[in-house]
Amino acid sequence: MSSATDPDIMEPVQESWIEMGAKLHFNTKVTGFVGDGGKLREVTTSQGGIQADLVVVATKKVPNVELATAAGLKTGMSGGLIVDGRMRTSVSGVYAAGDCTEIPHGVSNVPIQGLSGSHAYAQGKVAGVNAAGGTREYQAVYVPWGMVAGKWMIGGVSFSETLATALGVPFVVGNAQGISRARYYPDVKPVKVKLLAEPEHLRLIGAQLVGGEGIKERADFLAMAVRTGITINDLATMENVYSPPIGALNEPISLAAQNALSKLGK
Repeated sequence: MSSATDPDIMEPVQESWIEMGAKLHFNTKVTGFVGDGGKLREVTTSQGGIQADLVVVATKKVPNVELATAAGLKTGMSGGLIVDGRMRTSVSGVYAAGDCTEIPHGVSNVPIQGLSGSHAYAQGKVAGVNAAGGTREYQAVYVPWGMVAGKWMIGGVSFSETLATALGVPFVVGNAQGISRARYYPDVKPVKVKLLAEPEHLRLIGAQLVGGEGIKERADFLAMAVRTGITINDLATMENVYSPPIGALNEPISLAAQNALSKLGK
């Protein structure tokens, strides 16, 4: 998660995991598995052994391109197949879509691979239309994402502060702690928003969120905001639904944008 989120976003998640009984081992490398008679007994790590009878291994997606490369299709820097906006590969008449391809990131223009099912579905529609003689273009991606993590929902789009810093992408940041519905309404949940904008024109380039509800919808909206070049000036004065059961008076996204402008003296 370190490439997608920042420590301040993950802090409440980690606390909730610990409350739920999880033991977290950071900066620890798995070195092996020990068992008897086909039954797991221990996981060995750089920090010692951990008794276990079940292991779930979660790794990144690796593009399955062996057949394609054997047929002469070109791959890019991420290991995925190179495609254009119509999902055409380097070989005439051959289209590709999904995890086997690499798609440019809309802000950095760096090719990335291993996106979500919604991306693969949309790419497949583009590839199918064009393979059948139609005309449809797939655009660069800004990668909205979200998940349930412990007792929280987290999500984001494009860059985290950590990743932007690592890539040398300049930014200004705005933070806000808001709520999901009117504070006097039952089951109100906290919502934290962090926005990243490029310094010159203040266009939004990334966002992260953590809260009890409404994270997926905000991530989708912010992805479209990045894609269309919306600025934090726009977000600071955005309209929002104020309906006590579903929306607070002050939208946390707008509050975060206002915070960023305040830091800039605007």
